[in-house]
Amino acid sequence: LRVWAQFNFGLLLAIVGLLSLVKGSKKILLFSAGVLLTNILGIIFLRAMPFSDVNSVIYSVYYLPAYAVIVAWMAIGVVAVLSRVKFAAPAVLAVSVIALLLINYPQNNLRSFIFLDQYSSTLLESLEPNAVLLLSLEGLNVDNVNFSLLYQTVVAKKRPDVTVVSLPNIFKTDDRQILSEIYRGTDLPQERRRLMEYALHKEAFKNRPLYATFPVENLSLEEGLWSRSNGLVYRIYKTGDKPQPLAHVALAPSKSDKKILERNMFGQDFLANLAYTQAAWYAASGDKGTSQEYLIEAINWDNEPNGLDYSTYLLFREKVLLSKDGRSGVSGARINE
Repeated sequence: LRVWAQFNFGLLLAIVGLLSLVKGSKKILLFSAGVLLTNILGIIFLRAMPFSDVNSVIYSVYYLPAYAVIVAWMAIGVVAVLSRVKFAAPAVLAVSVIALLLINYPQNNLRSFIFLDQYSSTLLESLEPNAVLLLSLEGLNVDNVNFSLLYQTVVAKKRPDVTVVSLPNIFKTDDRQILSEIYRGTDLPQERRRLMEYALHKEAFKNRPLYATFPVENLSLEEGLWSRSNGLVYRIYKTGDKPQPLAHVALAPSKSDKKILERNMFGQDFLANLAYTQAAWYAASGDKGTSQEYLIEAINWDNEPNGLDYSTYLLFREKVLLSKDGRSGVSGARINE
């Protein structure tokens, strides 16, 4: 199905090319078929993670050599067809190229897609001066957030006062070895717990506003932390803190951008994460109805609906509704409507 989605009717040319090799060069046939089978079977044996839709997407890039073989067969097929219809060769070639262009261009033209840029820029602007932002994300949303924030901080040079803590091979850090150990495992709750402990005990981060892409209510830290969402990220507080209400960052993609996000798991996980954080703000503000609507939206988009983001949010909501802040409302002005 993935091959058909990639090449569509071009696969017919690949079949023609394969038949041409059967009748012609056996060496090229054996070599190309060997590469194709070795790539496919090799990945099956090398896969370490259990099967899931998410893991299937992660591993899909490893099939690029197999795609390259199919492209080579398509090229041989084009040559075979043109050799038989020499009088119409230019027309056949032009039609083939135009057909592939018309099929694939709309799917890959992202010139008008701006929401990730809006999201990362707005997220940074929503942080207090001199803030520290901890990144730890579930599913396929990791690259969306990491690389969009990397662009904003390094290329666009926005918010130089903010320190983003994430994978050490993405963001510059003096604690490369420590962060490599924190991010190395697959236990996400442990990763977040260790990441929070690292931030709390780092001298350079003391007395600086602390934010995270996750709530801390499920981490069981000795420091007794609690968190509140601003709609995009969570502000982290210590027991006894009496903060000012957080301004609500109301941000949503345009219809065209949302349509692009909806068509693959990377975008779906992004929409789910955004819905969870929006639901968290409404839960803390006392608006249970709107919070529930965002939770339902998050579940619909979440590719791991029984995963950590879901269970963490439920625990966050439970503690918020039982807390004094949850009953009285932790609301604030809306921005970016």
